[in-house]
Amino acid sequence: IEKSRVKDFFFQSVFRDITSFCKLVDNPFDTESFRQVYHKMGLFISKGGMESIVRNGGLTELNIRNLGLRKSNTDKIIKRLQVMKRIKNMSVRLLFEELEDNWGYVDYLDDAGDAFGYQKNSSKAIFYIMKSMIDGNETPEQYCNRLRGFWSAIDKMNGNEGINLAAAHSMKGLEFDRVYVIDLVKDEFPFKAAASGKDLTGGSLEEERCLFYVAGTRAKSKLCLLSPKEFYGEEHASPSPFLSEMGIDLPVEENAENEIARARGYKPAYEKRKLVKSSSKRIPDSGMNFATSSEELELGMNVKINKFGLGQIEEIDKNDDRLKIRLDGKIKTFKISIALQNKLIQLSEN
Repeated sequence: IEKSRVKDFFFQSVFRDITSFCKLVDNPFDTESFRQVYHKMGLFISKGGMESIVRNGGLTELNIRNLGLRKSNTDKIIKRLQVMKRIKNMSVRLLFEELEDNWGYVDYLDDAGDAFGYQKNSSKAIFYIMKSMIDGNETPEQYCNRLRGFWSAIDKMNGNEGINLAAAHSMKGLEFDRVYVIDLVKDEFPFKAAASGKDLTGGSLEEERCLFYVAGTRAKSKLCLLSPKEFYGEEHASPSPFLSEMGIDLPVEENAENEIARARGYKPAYEKRKLVKSSSKRIPDSGMNFATSSEELELGMNVKINKFGLGQIEEIDKNDDRLKIRLDGKIKTFKISIALQNKLIQLSEN
């Protein structure tokens, strides 16, 4: 694999987050790791609170109590600290499960995708890739050490031989003995916006089909088409329609049952579970309401952004559908329509 492409993976924010979570679980006094993820744990610790904990040496029960937060929030953070201590010497899988189910990190990635209008959240994909990289029952510390060893091995690559990892459009005119076309999943290849005719970049379903043809005709002796059943955390991913166009028969028993259920007006069981989870996280905090109209937003207004924390509105551009909010000293830009639709903005009732 081309060294620069693999190195890019190690510089992704999700990779830094996961390794920081692992280090923090192993050592609550690791202030740099805490600084990296304090606002991504579903605890709404302010930047000032983070600086206080860092200044006083790390994440301890005493430092948490000294923040002067409401008792309910203080108890929640202390409980999180206790969970971290419990799973320190256990399988890192438990940490990933906590991040996914209880700590709100995957929801944070979802909301980040919603806020910036992603069709597919590539950050969330990296989370599941890293989860799949777990080896046996290794602890968070062992997992980080193995990733560090992997990085060292990549750094020593001479680039003279190995695997070429590339996008389909960059392979025109080239040939390889074996070719593996990955991520052949509906809404991914072909890309959802192109398939629906709403791709803002001008892409179309026919262009996606041409790219698929390019990818498939690069192989001299062997072509392998990969369509995973689980994709971006989705348990029942549908195969790319390009496969059926080739006349390839796929095992679709589960998907077929789901389609029958939908036709009869029912939702498949796994969709019901996702619906419950999605609706349960959209409950405003006490004394707050979700913003439902751009007319409710004003310059200088203090707001709370789901999974990001407290902030202040710096700029409102209704013509360009953009909202700039200062969060932890940094300006983040959101699409107004998407932020309102996904109930990301909370306002005080007063």
